[in-house]
Amino acid sequence: MTGVGVSKGVALGQAQWMRLTVLLPIDNTPINPSEISTEKSKFEDARQAALKQIRALVTSLRMKLPKEAEIFQAHALILEDEEFVTPVIQLIEQQCLPAGAAIYSITQTLKDTFLAMDNEYFQARAQDIVDIERRLILNLQGTPPVDLQLLEPGTILLAEELTPSETAGLNTEKVIGLATRLGGKTSHTAILAKALGIPAVVGCSELEQIQDGDQIIINGDTGEILVNPSSVERQSALNAQKLQQEREIRFAAEVKLPTETLDRHQLTLAANLSHPGMTAEAIKAGAEEVGLFRTEFLYLGRDSAPSEEEQFQVYKTVVEGMAGRPVIFRTMDIGGDKQVPYLGLAEEDNPFLGYRALRICLQEPELFSAQIRAILRTSAFGPVKIMFPMVATLDELDKATAIVKCIGKELACEGIPSASAVPLGIMIEIPSAALRAAEFAAEVDFFSIGTNDLIQYTLAADRLNPKLSSLYQACDPAVLRLIAGVIEAGRKRGIPVGVCGEMASQPLGALLLLGMGINELSMSIGSLPEIKSLIRRTVYSEAARLVQSALRMRTTQEVQMHIQEYLNGH
Repeated sequence: MTGVGVSKGVALGQAQWMRLTVLLPIDNTPINPSEISTEKSKFEDARQAALKQIRALVTSLRMKLPKEAEIFQAHALILEDEEFVTPVIQLIEQQCLPAGAAIYSITQTLKDTFLAMDNEYFQARAQDIVDIERRLILNLQGTPPVDLQLLEPGTILLAEELTPSETAGLNTEKVIGLATRLGGKTSHTAILAKALGIPAVVGCSELEQIQDGDQIIINGDTGEILVNPSSVERQSALNAQKLQQEREIRFAAEVKLPTETLDRHQLTLAANLSHPGMTAEAIKAGAEEVGLFRTEFLYLGRDSAPSEEEQFQVYKTVVEGMAGRPVIFRTMDIGGDKQVPYLGLAEEDNPFLGYRALRICLQEPELFSAQIRAILRTSAFGPVKIMFPMVATLDELDKATAIVKCIGKELACEGIPSASAVPLGIMIEIPSAALRAAEFAAEVDFFSIGTNDLIQYTLAADRLNPKLSSLYQACDPAVLRLIAGVIEAGRKRGIPVGVCGEMASQPLGALLLLGMGINELSMSIGSLPEIKSLIRRTVYSEAARLVQSALRMRTTQEVQMHIQEYLNGH
């Protein structure tokens, strides 16, 4: 069987289906007006009990998974938000709905809102609403949740879908792997499984064919599931586990060593961050820089834009946390599929090609100026760079650069400390910018190639559409030639070129980029040790020759086989 591998590793164990505590049917029968006060009290009691449970979970997680604890902190914020609480109370008061029906109505609306979004990340947030809904209903009915501590050691847990709370509650001494019929790679279940180090496969439609007690092997790298494997397959799984353990030990031993090839070619290894609390983890994993700090998290899920001061405090925390290592702040990539209601943006048929990122910033000067002021103020506390996303034309760049220079002069006049010169760069993610890379290189201090969007725009293939997965490929010759041209343009102008897209975190992609002469690879924290180990075991001149051959190939498959053959041999 095949699903989507979301947490690396191989697990061999006994299948056990998770039997959820059954929720009693939701009673939609209107209540008597005299019962309104009672139902409101029931809702409030269930809400307070949920908050107490979540806070206890956050406290326990902060010791072992501090970053992942923030998932549940967000759950608590939703339960405390008047925009969630007030509509539930209004349904009880105005429509005489029982508390359970009112909760269900509001959470269904929230789920539907997330599921309707084009962005896979936000679609996955619907599962957080399911988690909150289930917790409230169980508390309302006075039913304890299923006890996952009762599972037998060596269990591979199977489920229709796991909520984040259920995943966080797994005992890793007993659960050695998990597989679900539903779910995606950006779900919090996937994120938590990876953080817990549990091999996981999600989105396996055939999973229901597996019975309790079946011996199974799950491969979190490939997404494959073997049911009742042969002795040869079991031994192969054990060998894979041993090899993975050896690799992880080797990766950990190399984290603090230089990022250089066997023939002493050096480059920078950087981390993509989306939260200020991730800096210590990034440094521990070997990050030499923050190659991409996603500032848009400050703008989402709120009623108004963050103030300059609020942004400054967050950015300052990141810079100080990196202790002298450079931080590249990407200006807000909002709009399109990342909705911000307070801006009143119209819904778009094709948000990836719509009104977003720098296009909004140039039309909303007050919003943009507050962010630029905050970033420039942060530059007084450590090395900072500013990067503009979604740049298509030189005119856009000229306008954004003029705004930064103007604000720099304003801060100087006001006597507010900031660096005398903050490097400015752009993301190369639109083919027009890639094709005119030589002209852009004359105007900026650095490039960072956003391969996720560059691939989908070049091949006209939506990266979130599973039917187009065979077309959406980083190894497509057209994509590779665009990337190679951008790197060459940067080299001729003497500016560094990095990659902050998913391609940098994959061994095959990283090897190609290394051979093209990339200066920096920026990726998720978990990928840093493996990519550093790959670089340290590669001869740069060999990688360069591999790339020259790859750039002449006709098909994606030829490129993949060519590079994979080298990786297998080394």
